[in-house]
Amino acid sequence: MNPIFIKEGNVYTTAGVSAGIDLALALTEEDWGYKAANSVARQLVLFMRRGGNQAQYSTLLREQEKVSEPGFKNLPAWAMANLCQKLDVETLAKFASMSPRTFVRRFQKEFNMTPALWIRTLRVEAARDRLESTSDGLKQIAASTGLRDELTLRRAFVARYGLSPRNYRQQTRGEPLLEDSLVA
Repeated sequence: MNPIFIKEGNVYTTAGVSAGIDLALALTEEDWGYKAANSVARQLVLFMRRGGNQAQYSTLLREQEKVSEPGFKNLPAWAMANLCQKLDVETLAKFASMSPRTFVRRFQKEFNMTPALWIRTLRVEAARDRLESTSDGLKQIAASTGLRDELTLRRAFVARYGLSPRNYRQQTRGEPLLEDSLVA
């Protein structure tokens, strides 16, 4: 893994704008603690801490940025605000003022994935954000993001990030990772 910034004693070095922001968050955490630094990161729509091999990103911002179809411009923000609801093709098509068939065809062209996969991605990202910013249990996080239960959250999270939700939370808080077996 490539370090985002280097600390040697009381000297810090970094290169690039994003890495400078990462360093600023690390310094904020050193001076004010994890909670304050995480609050700043959330206000800036940034990861509190990202690995050297992980790009800074927000799926929601990335999705809104690339939309050209007028019916889809507000869809990412609306979907994120309604994750607990049933977000099937009919519901999404109605929001976009399209027939379900037209919606699916245009959606796949616009987002290069199925609506179901896109919604699952948004739900898992929202769960990731909750893991970083709250101490809520997995059951609460699953319910608040529209995932059925802890097992669904766990499977989707491992598929997306390669870590269990528990290990992800520990990693983002700088805690040592515990062996966390997958539930079949």
